[in-house]
Amino acid sequence: MEIIELKPIKDKIIILYLIDHKNFLWSKREEMKINYLLSKYDFKFISFDLKSEDFNKNSYNSLIKKLRNSMKPYFILDIPKDEKKELLYEITRYDEQIEEIIFEYKLFNNTELDKRKLKTQKFKSWIEYLKTEVKEKEYLLNSKIKPRWIVKGLLDLIDLYNEEIMYILHFTSEDVFTELRNILKRHKITVISYDIREEMEKREAYSTSQEIIK
Repeated sequence: MEIIELKPIKDKIIILYLIDHKNFLWSKREEMKINYLLSKYDFKFISFDLKSEDFNKNSYNSLIKKLRNSMKPYFILDIPKDEKKELLYEITRYDEQIEEIIFEYKLFNNTELDKRKLKTQKFKSWIEYLKTEVKEKEYLLNSKIKPRWIVKGLLDLIDLYNEEIMYILHFTSEDVFTELRNILKRHKITVISYDIREEMEKREAYSTSQEIIK
């Protein structure tokens, strides 16, 4: 597995708006909020690290179309294919072992009762162990390794620009969000966790309070 080198940022101020996609339901109102963000700040680029099933939603397609029309650069960041393939292979190997054990268990299911009970316990213990290994590998991949690769991608992109102050908009997923934010902050990047629904709730609460005052 490749060692991920994260180079520090020098002589630049980076403000990154981080949006957790689970907080973005892509209603018309939320889409308007994104349009407002895009018009308010001169984002040097927009980046995404979403899963393919999330990224392929119609609303993301409309956002990509908008970015293309405005000539705004956008990038999709992920673990390099070879690295990801190696990690997924380990997970797949454990899944295959689980299937093999389940198949073997079915073959022993017709043995006499005492032997079957003993064998069943062994099967269950081994299956639970393998399932735990799968969960740990998936957690390592999604919550530890992937965020570092995303940050590396962001740092490499930032390095291409000569501006002293840069605004960036990044869409991420729930399982990556916290670790990604922490790593970015450690690299002196100002992270604004932008919850679109919360912003709307604040605005609506303010409007309501003004109506009451009147």
